[in-house]
Amino acid sequence: MKIFSKLFLTVFVMLSLTVVAQEQSDSEEIQPGSESMIKKTTEEKDGVTTETVHAGKVKSRKGGPKVGQIEDSETGKFKKRFESLNLSAFGFGPYTGQNVGNNKVMYGLSFGKIWDLKEAWEIRADLFGAFNSVGSFINFGLGPDYIFNDGDISPFLGGQLGYGFAKADDTIKGSFYAQANLGLKMFRLSTTQLEVLGSYSMLLVEGNFNILGVQLRLLY
Repeated sequence: MKIFSKLFLTVFVMLSLTVVAQEQSDSEEIQPGSESMIKKTTEEKDGVTTETVHAGKVKSRKGGPKVGQIEDSETGKFKKRFESLNLSAFGFGPYTGQNVGNNKVMYGLSFGKIWDLKEAWEIRADLFGAFNSVGSFINFGLGPDYIFNDGDISPFLGGQLGYGFAKADDTIKGSFYAQANLGLKMFRLSTTQLEVLGSYSMLLVEGNFNILGVQLRLLY
């Protein structure tokens, strides 16, 4: 009988300690949009509930967030983007080629799109062709430009990669090509602009097929 009494008393003491532990809880709350943290401690003793609040700085999170730790201020953080200025382009000008068009003047024509991203960078995609009576050079490419200042008139430097074709006499070559651009933008503060574009293009194939020229282009 004494053994059962001691066992009952032991179980009663353990249950009492468990209840006390459950009644005493800690909670940490990160205030959305701030760097402060509130720590609340609730304790119940002799029928009286006491809540203690401690405020302090939030420690920087190490690693990625976990379930239950994502702040309201972090929701949708990467949804917004800068909107680029989307311009169409049309240009024309004289060109000359090595092993293309018998080194005579060729008539260049281009159509394209330009995405003005930020003050110093843009991306252009162009369809270009240069022709004369004995040869032609056609390509389509994509590449970035670096713009040297944010004024109304600004020089720029860029490059493109793409695919092109060259026709010289009875020879037709097709391959990837590389192009270097150097130019000057005018009226850049307007949505209608002009640019003078000098370019050197070459097919990445044996035979040394390349052209060099300049265009006047309207961006609108």
